[in-house]
Amino acid sequence: MSNDTIQQRHAILKGFLERWPLEDIKKMTLQEYNSLDSKDSFCYWVEHIADTLGRIKGSYSSMFGIWQMKVVKSGTSLDFLDDGKYKWYKKYGNTAEEAFNTIRQHVYNIAESASAGHFSQIDGIDYFSLVRWKIAFIYSNYRLFPVYKKTALRQIAKNFEFENYSNARLSHIHTYLVEQIPPDEDIFEFAFRQYFITEDGQKHNYYIIDSKYRNEHGQYYDISPQLYERNGHRFFLG
Repeated sequence: MSNDTIQQRHAILKGFLERWPLEDIKKMTLQEYNSLDSKDSFCYWVEHIADTLGRIKGSYSSMFGIWQMKVVKSGTSLDFLDDGKYKWYKKYGNTAEEAFNTIRQHVYNIAESASAGHFSQIDGIDYFSLVRWKIAFIYSNYRLFPVYKKTALRQIAKNFEFENYSNARLSHIHTYLVEQIPPDEDIFEFAFRQYFITEDGQKHNYYIIDSKYRNEHGQYYDISPQLYERNGHRFFLG
């Protein structure tokens, strides 16, 4: 990962916090939270503008709890309600306004708890896990780990010999992994390398050239010489 790329990620994080400080989350409207017509909504920032802080694309719009529908579909659902414009999980409320008020409070609680360092409070908040932990990271002042997929996070914890990695609270795993970052390495560079090792390294399909990988003894080594001697590998250029 180049220094320019690293600096861009930190700049995006800084820009996010400048655009959406805690006090603005607390008072944001439904349209500011999620709107098809806006590329400045909170959800657009989380999913698209902050994409390089950890990807959450590919999930359904329902990950945000309430969303403006692109196409109004007829029919009913046991889990959702809609008013012809917005659709939401009915567990959050009977109207769009009621549901949004619940969701906004959840989002604020996530961000405020992360900012205050009360990470264990985030585990139980009823909000889509992938988005919950991305929001938490953004407001955590780098005290949480920028990987949000539960299975990947637990596997990385396993790689670093975290006890009870399969059942521990995600907040505990996040803080543990932050402690594993070498003092001379950027958090994004470290986290994303571990993510790629976890997701693709088991199949030996992807590697980051000139990066160091952790072996079974917990030691870091440069894998590049081996890759150049072997065929059939795809390289991920950081």
